[in-house]
Amino acid sequence: MSTPIQEYIDVAVTVGDRLVQSANLNVILVFSLFTVPTGWTGSGVTGQRIAEYTAPADMLTDGFLATSKEYKAASALLTARSVSRIKVGRADVADANISASLGAIEGADADFYGIVSTHRQEADINAIAAWTEGGSYKHIYFGSSEDAGVLVASTTTDIASDLHGANYNRTAYLWHWESGFDHATGNAIAVATLIATVTHTAHGVRAGDTVVIAGVGGGPTGFALLNGEKTVLTVPTADTYTYAAPGVSDASATGTIVIYGRYKFPEARWLSYGLSAAVGEETYHAKPLTGQTPVPTTNMSLTQQHNAKAKNANIYTNVGGVAVTQEGVMASGRFIDIQIGMDWLELRIAEALWQRVVNSKKIPFIQEGINTMIADIQGVTDEGVRRTLLGPLVDSKSGETARIVAPRIEDVSASDKISRTLPPFVVTVQFQGAIVRMSVDVNALI
Repeated sequence: MSTPIQEYIDVAVTVGDRLVQSANLNVILVFSLFTVPTGWTGSGVTGQRIAEYTAPADMLTDGFLATSKEYKAASALLTARSVSRIKVGRADVADANISASLGAIEGADADFYGIVSTHRQEADINAIAAWTEGGSYKHIYFGSSEDAGVLVASTTTDIASDLHGANYNRTAYLWHWESGFDHATGNAIAVATLIATVTHTAHGVRAGDTVVIAGVGGGPTGFALLNGEKTVLTVPTADTYTYAAPGVSDASATGTIVIYGRYKFPEARWLSYGLSAAVGEETYHAKPLTGQTPVPTTNMSLTQQHNAKAKNANIYTNVGGVAVTQEGVMASGRFIDIQIGMDWLELRIAEALWQRVVNSKKIPFIQEGINTMIADIQGVTDEGVRRTLLGPLVDSKSGETARIVAPRIEDVSASDKISRTLPPFVVTVQFQGAIVRMSVDVNALI
C-alpha cells in the first residue's frame, strides 16, 4: 500500500466564500503571575502561557484554587451580564519585566481585546498601561487599586495622576476601596494559641476582607473551626483585627493565616459588563456592577470623589440611591465607548477590504475596482450607524453619515500602478457620543 497523499497534502472542501478571521472585541485576558497549573500540561495550550475558559469552575479542574486571585478575577468577569469566554495569561518569574510577560502571552495567543490584572502596585499598573498603549495589537486595559493619593487633590505621584499625565487612551483606572493590596501569593502570618493580630498598615487588611486559615498538622478542634476561607468581621481598634477560634483556648495550637486582601475586582465586572454589549450601543458611565459593593462616603467623601474624577479616575458609588459607575473615561479623558468604537471601525473596515481581496480573483486597477472598495467601506459605516455608534456629520446639511473620498483612477501615478498600490482613501465619520450631564431650569409661576 502506498503512503496516503494526505500525509503531505491536506485538502479541505468548504462551501461558500472564505472568511477572514474577525478580531474579537469581547474576549478578556486575566493577567497574573503564577506557576503553570497542572491542567495546562495537556494539549491545546500554547507555550504554557495562556488558556481559555468559559466558566470559573473549569479553572478549579485545571488546578487553580478557589482562593486564588486568578480564580476570583475570572469569577468577577463571568458575572450576571458578562462576556462568554475569557483567557488567563501567565507571567513567569524568569521574565525580565511585565512587558516581556505580556509580549510572551500575546505571542502565544493574541486573540483577546480587554485586559484585567491581579496586579495592584503602582509600578505594575503603569507597566501594563504602557505596554497596552504601544502594543502590536489593539487592546484596552482596566486597572484598579485603592491608592490613597488618588483622593487627594494636591498629590501628583499617585497612579491616576501617572496615567492621566501619560495621556493614555487605552487604559481606564477605577478607584475602589475593595480593590486590594498586591500580594503575589497572599500575605502569610503565623498564628499562636489560636490568635493572630494583623493591621491594615502592615498587612493591608480591612473589615470584609477574605483570609484563608489552615492549622499545622490538622490542629486541635478549635483550630479546625477556623479552617477554610473566612471573612474579617471584628474590628477591635481602628485598622486592627484579631482572629481567634470561638470559645477555645489552647496554647499549643499554631497555624497560618493567609491574607489575600479584598480582591473583589470591580474593574473586571465593569469591563465584562461593557464588552458584553454590542459596540456602540452603551457607554461605560452609570452602569451597575453585579456583586460589587459601591464605595461608601465613609471611605470616599464627595470632595474626594471630585478629586479622583479630576484625575480621570473612575469610581463606583451610590448616585441617587443607585450604585453606578462614574465617569466612563480612559486616563486621557477620552470616553471608553469612543475608543472602543474607533477600534471597531478600524478593524471592521480592514476586515471588509481584506475579505474583498481574499474572495476576488482580482480587484482590477480601474475605477470599477475602486468603487467596490468604496462600497465595502460604506457597508461598515452603515453598520456603525445602525449600532448608534455613528451619526450624521455635523457639517452636513443632507444628513450624510460618512464622507468617503477615494482616489480617482486618472489621478493614480504610473509608479503606483506598477507597484499595485492605491493611494489612501479619506473617510470622515461622526461618533454619536452620549448625554451624560444636563441641566433643567424650572420657572415656577405662583
